[in-house]
This record gives sequence, C-alpha cells and structure tokens, in this order.
Amino acid sequence: MSKDNITDVSFFKVALISTICLIAIKTCLIRSYTSTDFEVHRNWMAITFAKNLSEWYYEDTSEWTLDYPPFFAYFEWLLAQGAYKSGLKDSLKISEKPIMNDGILYYQRFTVILVDLLYYVGAFLISNISEDLPFKGGKEFTMRKKYFIFFNLVYFVPLILLDNIHFQYNGFLTGLVLLSIHFVFKGNFLKSALITAILLNFKHIYIYYVPGYVAFFLFNYLLPVDINFAKRLVLLGGSVLMPLLLSFGPFLYTTSLDGISQILSRLFPFQRGLTHAFWAPNFWSLYNGMDFILYNSRNILARYLKNGDIIKKPEYTSGLVQEYSHTTLPNIKPYHTITLVLAFLLPLITINRGKKRREVKYLQSLLISSMTFFYFGYHVHEKAVLLPLVPLMILSFIDFTYLSLYFNLYLVSHFTIFPLIFSPLENLTKYTLSLATTIAIQILFKITYGINLWENLNKSTKFFSIVSVLLEVITNLFLPIYLPNLPFLPNIFTSCFHAMVFTWTYIVIVKDIFNESEKTTIKKKDLLEEESKLKLLLNDKLDKQISDIRIIAAVDGTYNKEDKGQVCVLGIYFYDVSTNTEVDYFEEIIINTEPYIPSFFAIKEGNCTVEFMEKILSKHPNLKPDIIIVDGNGVYHKRNFGLASYISCKLNIPTIGVTKNIDLNPLDEDLDKKMIRNEIKNSPMIKNNINILPHDNRCLIIRLPNSKKLLFVSVGNGMKTEVAGKIIENLTKAGTQNMPVNVCDKRTRNTYREYFEK
Repeated sequence: MSKDNITDVSFFKVALISTICLIAIKTCLIRSYTSTDFEVHRNWMAITFAKNLSEWYYEDTSEWTLDYPPFFAYFEWLLAQGAYKSGLKDSLKISEKPIMNDGILYYQRFTVILVDLLYYVGAFLISNISEDLPFKGGKEFTMRKKYFIFFNLVYFVPLILLDNIHFQYNGFLTGLVLLSIHFVFKGNFLKSALITAILLNFKHIYIYYVPGYVAFFLFNYLLPVDINFAKRLVLLGGSVLMPLLLSFGPFLYTTSLDGISQILSRLFPFQRGLTHAFWAPNFWSLYNGMDFILYNSRNILARYLKNGDIIKKPEYTSGLVQEYSHTTLPNIKPYHTITLVLAFLLPLITINRGKKRREVKYLQSLLISSMTFFYFGYHVHEKAVLLPLVPLMILSFIDFTYLSLYFNLYLVSHFTIFPLIFSPLENLTKYTLSLATTIAIQILFKITYGINLWENLNKSTKFFSIVSVLLEVITNLFLPIYLPNLPFLPNIFTSCFHAMVFTWTYIVIVKDIFNESEKTTIKKKDLLEEESKLKLLLNDKLDKQISDIRIIAAVDGTYNKEDKGQVCVLGIYFYDVSTNTEVDYFEEIIINTEPYIPSFFAIKEGNCTVEFMEKILSKHPNLKPDIIIVDGNGVYHKRNFGLASYISCKLNIPTIGVTKNIDLNPLDEDLDKKMIRNEIKNSPMIKNNINILPHDNRCLIIRLPNSKKLLFVSVGNGMKTEVAGKIIENLTKAGTQNMPVNVCDKRTRNTYREYFEK
C-alpha cells in the first residue's frame, strides 16, 4: 500500500471515530428540551400521511401549517411511512393540540441523527481541499489539515444546538450546500447546479444564496456568448429545471395553478413582520434598537416637561411574530428591504469579473449573497446566520485573510442561537459544548499549523469575544434579577451588539472585495507615509566602540511559497560576540497575510519582526542587542530605506542589512546593470575582504574566507558603512555556517520542514 493510501485510510479512521463520538453526543441529547418546531415537523408528517397530496398546503387544523417547498413535504411523507411502520400511527394524527410521547420523541430525534450522515459525507469531501490549500505540504501535514477542516465542520455547535436540542433538519440540508461547493472545487458545475436546485426545493431560506449562484454561473459557466453558449445554457437550464419539475410538477398536475399559488403564499408570508420574535442580529435589530432608544428618550422628556403624551410601548418588544409599527422612525415595508438587498448585491459582479480562483469566487458569491439577505432581509430568522457562516468557514480554511472574520461570525452564531436554548440542563449543555469545541479548535489549530490561534486573531475579534462573554453573563445573570420588568432587554442587548459585530464583518468583507485591485497601492501609500516619519530617526553614529559590542541578534523568517506566503516561521537568534557563543534563540510560527511587494518588503516582514522582538524583550530585557542583523537591505535601497532601516527605526536599535544575492534596482537607472552583475560575478575588482559595490558606496561586498561566495552589506541605521563592514567581517571569521543570520535561517527552515513538509 502506498503512503498516499495509508494517509487516506488513517484520515478516514480518525474521521469515522470522530463521527461516532458525535453521534453518541447527539444520542445523549435525545431527551433534551424541544421547541415548537418538534410539533411542527410531527404535524407535517401527519398532514402528508393522512391527507391527499392536493390537500397538503391547504390543511390548517393546526397553526403549524406546511410552509416548506415540496421536496421537504415528500421528505416528511417518507418519515411518516417510517413512523407508521414503527408502530407510531397514533402520533400521525392531525391535531390542533401537540402530540408528544416517548415513541415519537425517539423516532424524530433519530431521524435527525440519521439524515445528518449526508452532512458528514459533505464535510469529508470538503476536507479534501486541504491537499493544496492554503498551501501544499507533506502527507502528515495534509492529514492534519484534513482533520482540522473535518472537525470544524462536523462539530459545528450552533447546528448541533438547532437540530439536536431545539429540533430542526438543518444538518442534511447544509450537507447539500457542502456537496455543491465540493463539485465547484472539482470543476463539475452542472452537478453543483443540480444539487443547488434540489436544495432550494427542500427549504426556501436558501434563496439567500440564489443571487450568488446566478452571478457565479453567469460569469464562470455561461459566458462568453460563443458557439457553445446555447449548449451550456440548455445543460444548466436542465440541471435547474429538472428538480423544479419533480418538486412542483405533482402539485401542478393535481391542483393546477391555484395549488402552486397556494404553495407560494405559504412560502412567503409577508404578514409576519419586519423582525422575528427574537431579533436576528442584522440591520433591522439596530433599527429597532434605535427606535427603542428614541421611544424611551421621548417618554422621559415628556414626563420631565409634563407637556407631552406618553408613547405606547412598541410591539416589537413583545416577543411575538406579528406586523408592527415603529414609535419614531419610519415604518419599514417588504419593498424597502428588497430594494436594499438588491442594491447591496452589486459586489457579486466585482467578485465574478475578477481573476481569482473559481472556488474563491463561488464561496465569496455565496457569502456576500447570504450576508446581504441576512442583513437587510424581511423577517429574518436568527437561525439564518448559519448560511453565511458556512462559506466563510471554508474561505478561512483556504485563505487566512478570512480567519478573524470567520471567528467574528462564529461568535455571532453561538450567542445568537444561545437564547433559543434556555432550560437549566440544556444551558449547561450549550455552554459546555461551545467551550469544549472552541478549546478543541484552538488545540487542533496549534497541532496543525504550530500557531497559537488566539494570538493571531485581529484585535477587533478579541474585543468582540470578550464583550460577547461579558454580555452573556450580564443578560443571563444580572438583568433578570435587577430588571425583571424588562424581559426583552437581554434580547435587545444581545441582538444589537452582535448586529454591530456582523456589520463590522460585513463592511470589512465588502471593502476588501472592492479594494482588492487597489490593495497593493494602498499598502504602499501607507508604508511611504510611515517611512517619511521614520527617516527622521536615521543617523550614522554608533553609541559604542566595536570592541564593546557584545550581543548581536539576527532575524529571519521562512515562508510557504504558495499563495503569497501566509504562514511564517519567524526566528531571532541572540549571539555573544565576546565569547562567540549562542545566548538564546526564540522562534514562533505566525500567520502573515500581508502581500510581498518588490522594494516594499517592510510591508510583509517589518511589523511582524518588530512585534516579535518587542515581545521577547518585554520578557527578557537583558537580551536587548547592541546590533540586529537583518536578512535584507538597509540604506542601499531605492528609497534609501530598506527592511533593515525600517526595523531599526521602529525598535531604536542599530541594524545591518545582509543579503546573499545582490539587488541592482537601487542603482542609477542609466547604469549598465548587466555589466555590473558580470563584474561582481567574475570578481576582478574584489581583491580585499571588504569591497565597495561599483557605482554605489551604500553597499559593501564582503568576500567570505576560503570561499567564492559573497555577502552584500548595507547599514540599516545607527552606524557608518565601514563600521558595518568591519562587524560582518569579524563575524565571518568563525565560518559562514556560524554567521548569526545563517544560523537563524537554517533553524527556521528546519522548523518549517518539520511542521509542513513531512
């Protein structure tokens, strides 16, 4: 058996064990609290079992009428047949009042667990994206990536809480979403379109994805209009229309167009109001929140002035599903929300006309489409937050730029779903599951990449995390005790704060999409502005004699080569030149999503190096070096301010830039650079240990002892060029392998190989 097969078998075993453990956890939740959704699905089984197909969408004995598309109705019919054969006929009666017994409880709970198998299959297939994303590596590393992705998908706590406690069938539907994504990754667009059409005929909330689907398939499959356009149109149309005909065809046959109209009236009931009973954390929760503040302000002012009418309490705080009016702000109608949704879907064009990988386009399309519907949509359920979370999660697997943004929505999803689970035992369950899974993700990320996840998240994400936890404590422990007359206040706080988090995330994602082509220009502009201030700190005075220099630090990093180098093994080596001994060595693996831009290397390597050095010196101030050696240029640079100069001015420590290869771009454009390169290569002018680069005295060429190899040295800051040359010459006497910067380079490369190339 080949090593590839062994790795695949090993991953399958680990994934299988994890799935079995998860099924065991879900089985333990069978007797948990159930929401009214449990009776909803029991009633739908009863309707499809007891009534003719033509009557399904007209039956209204119970308030829980059938309001999902036909495929889900057929699914309920299949479940009803299983319930009947399991001896649960008495539970398949159409009843105005709920029917609950152990038999139907266990049956419905187990059906959720059973159909979740499709979700596990989708997660298993999606995990294969790890083979070359976010970057390629060895077989062990690839297996770790696969399992990290699989674990994140299957141990998706909000989904577990919704399906296995609250009670719904979101798991297998999300499995269809994963399958559609998988087929796009495989380049099979028609299968993806077919799966998508099937999904929409199961649950119409996935219409949130439709604009993304349309934009993606239009720009990436149908266009351009060429000789094969008609063929592609027919194939795509067939893939979409076939499930639609299978879904609605039987109803069209038995009930004609009136029956179709009745189904649509059930699917889109606009009389339910702008927001759900529990406000989804979107734009309209902020709108309601602002109206609530204005309502209270006006009433306080009216009482104080004693000349105004007291405004009636707003209905949107009643916790009921109903249409309502705002007290101060204009009332919102469905057409207002539709207009906003359509306006904010424009980024879909930018996404799909770009030159990104098709998989990224697809995921970004689903993300923007679902975020826009969730944010501006009419009567959005809090559960719909899972729709943008799935594509964003997968994007974070393949591009670490999205990692912090994903964890923003990770927070929003957890704390939005939490209020749906409110009984004491289930409260303990939800917090335990969420905390344990979050810790497991942190540990697995460390095992997979060698990176501390929390330390590499953005400051905004860390802030949101801390506030979310504090808010959960306040709204559940303090507000019910001290403000019992305001039972809806916790909902207002929770929804509005997490709506702010969602807003922040949404703005950042949209901004990045529109600025993608300008990102490099913006980064360069920002660095130039910073450089103009730092250049004022440049000087050529070393505050001590060469003989008094004791500690020299060398910094270097090893990046993955693919996808702009998002992972870096960063090392700092401390060396005592007075005793020619190592003092200490520090190393960490970090996420670095900054771009590589020629002659602007400080954007990629500057801040991360400065932050790492500051972190070390804050804990070990005695290690502060007299000089730092940087693998990069100093004043020998197009702008007289290379990476070594940047690091020196930021840390206020003298630096020397050392490179193994010469960069001739800083030289005058009129010079014959090819001739100069040949001069250096043939070395006729290099007779001494220390030589000045032809035509530019900012750079020295140092001949290594007993070798034809050369080092190119330029001052970063804090000394004269000849002093820098003398220091480097002294260091080379111990042999090039013992040069601090070479030691650092070798160790970071070894660590990279150990973690990522095995």
